[in-house]
Amino acid sequence: MSFSELRNQSAVLAALEDEHLEFLSSIVEEVEIAQDSVVFDEDDSAEAFYIIASGRVGLEVPVPTGTPMLLETLGNGDLVGLSWASEPYRWKWRAKALSPTRVYRFDAEKVRARCAADTSLGAQLYLSIAKAAMMRLQTARVRLLDLYPGAPG
Repeated sequence: MSFSELRNQSAVLAALEDEHLEFLSSIVEEVEIAQDSVVFDEDDSAEAFYIIASGRVGLEVPVPTGTPMLLETLGNGDLVGLSWASEPYRWKWRAKALSPTRVYRFDAEKVRARCAADTSLGAQLYLSIAKAAMMRLQTARVRLLDLYPGAPG
């Protein structure tokens, strides 16, 4: 799927004006990620964000017993990585390719600089990030209720 075709599948891209998409298309990098490869790890520097063109990425959190817990599976059009947008710009979760995956990678520093200069782009992107964050929090809440069925919810 081309970057322009991805707009129809990505809520983040669909919300943007054409001039903002032109900017993003000028800095985007297409990346292939092998199955089981780590896209980013918890507490690493959040230097980019990704939109999935094909494949699946799992968001995981470490647990004391060893194997990370899968909180959510993301697919085509989904935004991978929210921590690039706010200080201290460090990943809060781990992202791992669950299948061979193709993503579009965006340089976070360039996007943050452009958002500071173009408040329209900033408002649109940060609204999309807020929506994604709310959905992820709800998913995590449901996952925790699955793990602890007697907990008040």
